Amino acid sequence: MRKDDKGALVSLPFGIEGFAPNRHLNKEDGKQVVQDETAPFVVIEFDRNEKRILVSHTRIWEQVKADEKEAVVKEQKADAAKAKKAVKDIQSKVEKATLGDLGVLAELKKKMDSDTPEEGKEG
Repeated sequence: MRKDDKGALVSLPFGIEGFAPNRHLNKEDGKQVVQDETAPFVVIEFDRNEKRILVSHTRIWEQVKADEKEAVVKEQKADAAKAKKAVKDIQSKVEKATLGDLGVLAELKKKMDSDTPEEGKEG
């Protein structure tokens, strides 16, 4: 690896070189990949016409972190879906009053009100 102020030329297999901008040389611990250090890189851009290969070490560990976050989010969504289904199942088992039931209850109330003597009247 040959480094300058813009980044570094990284030696890849088969005698190919790729360029890694400085921001793509950062390691997870905050330090940068240094000359003569062996580190994994991923190709982030390949331009055949310009004969340019852009590589990044940073994207490797950033992707691992992103995958971990995505797994946590998926797990939370799955838990929320299970809870929602459980609530739905419980709600479906609870008896609900229908409009017909409400009409019968209203008639029963009227009948009960008419059968009870009014207070204050003697009869």
